[in-house]
Amino acid sequence: MMETAYSFTVMKKHVWRFICGLLVIIICLLFIPAGHANASGTKSYTEVPAGLHLVSQGSTVTPYNGMVFNDAAKGSPSGAREHLTDGNLGTLAGGYGAVNFYIDLGRKLPLEYVKVYFSRLWDGVNKVYVSDDAVNWTEVVSGDGSQDEYLRDLTATDSMTQPNDFGALLPAGTTGRYVRLTTRSWANLYEIQVYSTQGNPVNQIQVKGSITNHVVASLSMQLNAWVQPSSATDTSVTWSVYAKPGSTGAAMIDAQTGFLTASSPGIVTVQAAANDGSGITGSLDVTIDASVAKWREMEFALSSAATYSHPFMDVDVTATFTGPNGETLTRPAFWDGGIRGKSDSRRRPREAGR
Repeated sequence: MMETAYSFTVMKKHVWRFICGLLVIIICLLFIPAGHANASGTKSYTEVPAGLHLVSQGSTVTPYNGMVFNDAAKGSPSGAREHLTDGNLGTLAGGYGAVNFYIDLGRKLPLEYVKVYFSRLWDGVNKVYVSDDAVNWTEVVSGDGSQDEYLRDLTATDSMTQPNDFGALLPAGTTGRYVRLTTRSWANLYEIQVYSTQGNPVNQIQVKGSITNHVVASLSMQLNAWVQPSSATDTSVTWSVYAKPGSTGAAMIDAQTGFLTASSPGIVTVQAAANDGSGITGSLDVTIDASVAKWREMEFALSSAATYSHPFMDVDVTATFTGPNGETLTRPAFWDGGIRGKSDSRRRPREAGR
């Protein structure tokens, strides 16, 4: 009986120790800050996961808590803060002191990943915060640069010319409109990129044509769409044209390029519709003239059937205008990109005609 009682007592002690140990582990897990490590549980550098959308390009950059950028306000436009979101990894944003700035994504979004391109070693703590109002901030990433946390190049020195990347997954469920970066000391910053599962939609389209928005029947005009924000995930548009109500004007337009060919005199409305499903459109009225009025500025577009590697250097284009009295005027055209060329839009005919 004594041996049995002793064994039972020992077993109860082991069970009690096991339960206490399990409770300690559970409590520790509950109080470990969520989201300050990658999915693997480490603070190692991570590349951009597939399927995410870049939503930060073109975002406004604002210094915070006294940070200073060496931008145009300081007489150094080559180090402008705008370089941080211009999509060009070769443009530097200069400054000094501790890094502390935020970018405005334009609206609240689900946020998944942040990447920063820089050179010079970050040996302090680098943190990422998010906010809905740029006042109340939530820390979502904290990595110690001296321990190479979230840094791609683990052999980096303090060389000003040695490139490196900071890349970190954000905690599941992170959302915000503003993303803020802080570091202990200055590094040469080139770009900050924020990624989301949700694409950034188009919110405005402005259609632009020629200086006068006039074109002569049977001639052509190139239309262009100015899409905002520039960070929109899909900035492509589809073009269409229709006669303005009450007008006899007619024209055709290339749905992909916006290259319009005028048919009948009158007024037509050209429309560019966003392809991202946002429903945003932009439009412009174009007047089609039967002939060119005297002294009116005229611009029209020419399209090439061939493709050139260096059109600016390889091709010379001229346009010869013949007036009703037989007088001719030859002017050079200029290349505006792609396979199209434009005549000089500042020519004014001396006589009315076609």
